[in-house]
Amino acid sequence: MYNFTQHDIVQVPWKDVLEKGRKLLNEYPFDGAVWYPDGDMRESRIAHNLIVFFFQTVPAYILDGILALVGQKTL
Repeated sequence: MYNFTQHDIVQVPWKDVLEKGRKLLNEYPFDGAVWYPDGDMRESRIAHNLIVFFFQTVPAYILDGILALVGQKTL
């Protein structure tokens, strides 16, 4: 799949973009990050939605629940 640059100029596959992103993430890590992006491509929308639900939505609700239990403002 190629859709990162303009047509017929320089075609960059998403695989190369993800590899560059991983390299830059290791060189310049986030400050105070709880979770790092994995950057995997999935062909199945169902698999993508399940991964988003279990690795983003559920942890966000758990963290909000813990913050509420200790009396902190949720994000």
